[in-house]
Amino acid sequence: MFLKIKSAFRLASVFVLSALLLNAFAPRAFAQDGTGTLTGVITDESGPVIGAAVFVKDTNNGVTSDFDGSYSLSGLNQGDIIVFSLLGYDTQEITWTGQATQDVLFRTSMDFLDEVVVVGYGVQKKVNLTGSVSTVGTVVKRIKLYNELIANV
Repeated sequence: MFLKIKSAFRLASVFVLSALLLNAFAPRAFAQDGTGTLTGVITDESGPVIGAAVFVKDTNNGVTSDFDGSYSLSGLNQGDIIVFSLLGYDTQEITWTGQATQDVLFRTSMDFLDEVVVVGYGVQKKVNLTGSVSTVGTVVKRIKLYNELIANV
């Protein structure tokens, strides 16, 4: 009985030691975690852009811009493609060459209106409808007003 416990303890010790060694050396052997960092400010024609996505293409490495449009993305490797994106703006991509800062100016895009689906069945008066009734011109004005309000916060 004592020998079974002793051999089970040895087996468990070898397993734990192996797991610790693999955990200690595997990330260095297999992962290619970068050490570079890119910081900057994202703006549009009216000021800082809040909540823009900044990420390395085809990875899970990403951040969002804060209330003053600032971002800091770390873990970069030379040649990584950095994507700057937010609904309502043109997506921009740059190749990271080791620079420490990259400020981005977003341009408003009207392509996002392709994502809007308008469905209508027959003719109704506005008073008889439940839900939202608007025109495309009003929606665009509201988006511009929203962006201006965010810029003033």
